Amino acid sequence: MILSTLNVTGTLIPATGSATYPLAVKQGTLSMDESVSPFIGGDITIAHPGLAVFALIDNKAKVRLNVVSGGTTLNVTLNVEARQLITETGEIGINLVNDEALVEDVSPTTNVDYNDSQGSVRTIVNSVLTRALGKTTTASYASGADRAFPTFREVRNYFPNPSFEISSGLMTAVNAALSQSTTYKNTGTYSLKVTPNSTSTGSYAYAYVPLEPGKTYTAWCYARIVTPQTGTLNGDARKLQFLATVSGQQSIYNRSNAAANTTSTTTRLSMTFTVPPAATDTAIRFISGGTNTADNSVYFDAVQIIEGDGNDTNGALMAFWDGDTADSATYNYAWDDTAGLSSSTRTPVLDRDEGALVWEPGTGGMRFLKDILEATGLRLFQDIDGAWKLADNSYRVAGQARIGYGFNLYGATDLMSRTATQLDGMPLFCDAVVLRYAWTDVLGRERTASDIAGPANPTKAYTPDVIEAPYPGPGRAAYMLSRLKLRQRQLQVTGATDFTIRPGQGAVITTVDSGVQTGYVDAVSWDLGNDEMTVYTKGLIGVQDGSIGKSPTGQTIGSVAGSIAAYTN
Repeated sequence: MILSTLNVTGTLIPATGSATYPLAVKQGTLSMDESVSPFIGGDITIAHPGLAVFALIDNKAKVRLNVVSGGTTLNVTLNVEARQLITETGEIGINLVNDEALVEDVSPTTNVDYNDSQGSVRTIVNSVLTRALGKTTTASYASGADRAFPTFREVRNYFPNPSFEISSGLMTAVNAALSQSTTYKNTGTYSLKVTPNSTSTGSYAYAYVPLEPGKTYTAWCYARIVTPQTGTLNGDARKLQFLATVSGQQSIYNRSNAAANTTSTTTRLSMTFTVPPAATDTAIRFISGGTNTADNSVYFDAVQIIEGDGNDTNGALMAFWDGDTADSATYNYAWDDTAGLSSSTRTPVLDRDEGALVWEPGTGGMRFLKDILEATGLRLFQDIDGAWKLADNSYRVAGQARIGYGFNLYGATDLMSRTATQLDGMPLFCDAVVLRYAWTDVLGRERTASDIAGPANPTKAYTPDVIEAPYPGPGRAAYMLSRLKLRQRQLQVTGATDFTIRPGQGAVITTVDSGVQTGYVDAVSWDLGNDEMTVYTKGLIGVQDGSIGKSPTGQTIGSVAGSIAAYTN
């Protein structure tokens, strides 16, 4: 056993003022565990510092600890999460956490939508951290690279023949002549040309489009003037109109902007409207608004009517599509019925609801980020130096934990179990992960989805309760399973204190009964009262006698002179 002298220095840093106060630490524990949040936490017991200082120990204060043992040092500053006065002894217990706990405590009062930042996970993380902590806070990638988190939405275009490629007979003319024209087109080959054929300014085309009462829609198209309109014009010339029939009376309920009355100018017309609850039919008008005294024709093309505000999930205006649009890596497109004469639907290839990027009231900051990060194979933590880090499964920490009998090992427990749980409550064994989601999407539809990772016939699946949150897309289950597989065998060892050990380091553990095992540190806990530590490992592999892995510290193949036979085991 290694003999060491433990020295603990504690300092209280109150929430206000610049003064600090010494604390007499009597015992405690500090832990670093990459499977939970906060990554760093602990508790200490201190002697009563006097009433004046005691009054300053609140949940806005911090405690700085400097601990020395066996020639290694640990320096950390943590937040006071709670304090308890033990009246029988006069001692005070203090629970300590890093800033991850503060981020989790924060929940917005209204929805915060991050869909406009879906091109960068790091941007989303930094925004949440800054909002939660009230100061500019940034995370850096400790391993891996930044990645996008695009969200998708199934959308229906309710307008049939939206690029007027078919002479469909779906349009009706009033005081106008209708024709397919190649003079102007926004998409495809044709546009709809509306040409006044009387002296009435009520010249337009219209189509009945069945829409659901009570719902909100956005209609838009592109309009073009070849020659400026002249003469007497209708007040709604070069616009779209939305009409609905209520109690047998058809009325105009909304109008779009007007197309520019300028030579060869194209304008995007758009209007958002809510269908009256009692509407029996709905229609869209395409207004010329001129007379036949001159060429007052207006060209319309690329019509879309969709439920919602007309923007895509990232907030950008939705580009035109219909059932003839070529499938892409992100969406498939199809007509709902007869090609060109029916509504059409855009279906996501990857199901990832835009609500996954909406931070809702009642959801803590770390919990909101967790689904996003795990779906993209990442985790977020605040390291012991206060730096925020993003890491994928390739993350490794320099250094190596070497613990062995006859050197610094006090005791060991080697556990494999189909029923035991780990420190974070996750199962010690499973060969599949099944995550089930239930949520209401932005259009008010009740949705469900599942994310499954593992073989077709697993022997034991980890299936937590249904997650009541928008589906973040597939990937989270696979990420969780990849990490759980490394922890199916857990070697828990107790040994002499070493403050250089960190989760993510390589580990070489030598016990009498299990021999030499190599793997990685999953968690470490330091007992400040007994001057010892407990290390939890993952990804263990037994090292056979005579193997290259059974070598002295510092020896590598490159350091051996001559042949491999000179390598010491």
